[in-house]
This record gives sequence, structure tokens and C-alpha cells, in this order.
Amino acid sequence: MIRFAEIESYIAGLLVCLPEENKFEKLKNEKFNKRCSVVINAAKSSSINKETIKTIVSCINQAMRLSETRNLIAHNPINLSLESIFDDNLRHEIRSYKNNDKYIELDELKDTVSKIQTCSNMLYEALSSTESEIYA
Repeated sequence: MIRFAEIESYIAGLLVCLPEENKFEKLKNEKFNKRCSVVINAAKSSSINKETIKTIVSCINQAMRLSETRNLIAHNPINLSLESIFDDNLRHEIRSYKNNDKYIELDELKDTVSKIQTCSNMLYEALSSTESEIYA
């Protein structure tokens, strides 16, 4: 989940660069998706290369979709699935203690981690390629 923290850091860095004074201070305690939406809107109206904007927006949208799973992983322990005991097919899962219907098993967890890593890498590359324009 360290890679998701990188994504959050990139979003915070972009908020700091927005032209409106103190934008970061106003938004730093808002939910992740709210901060992402502000950055997406700012990116779409910027003068940055259109392909780079498309990549940035795509990565941030992906991060917003992955954030619910990230929260599930970050705030709940790995346990043996009770259903798997009855199925005689033991497997581990992370299940929300707040909502028993929300859970993730190991295969999906691996896939999610891979998506987060890819998203972080792509966002880093896109931001690095336009660093002089974004952080000017």
C-alpha cells in the first residue's frame, strides 16, 4: 500500500501547484476522491500536452476506483475465510469489519496491488515529463 501513498503524494503535490492561493490548505482534509476531482478539473483546463493530460486523468480515475479496495486492505486484517472452512477449500481474505459484504481474497489482492503499482508508475512518468510546466 506504500505505492498508493505515492499516488496520494502526487495528488497533494499537484494541489499545491494549483493557481488558486492556499488550495492545498483548503482541500487537504477532504476525501481522496474530492481532491482527485479538483486535480482532474485543473488538469483538463491546463496548457499541458493533451496526451499527458489524458494519462494523468486516466491514472487519477483509476486511483479513485482503487481507493475503496485500498481502504479495505489498510483498515482490516487478513483472516481465514469462514466460508472456505465450510467449502473445505481454505483461503485467506480481508473482510471489512463494518460491512461483511465487502471483502477481497488473495488473487484479487495481488491484482489490485499490481494495478496500484502500474498506476503509480504511469502517474510518476506523466508528471516527470511535464515537471517544468506543472511545477513552474
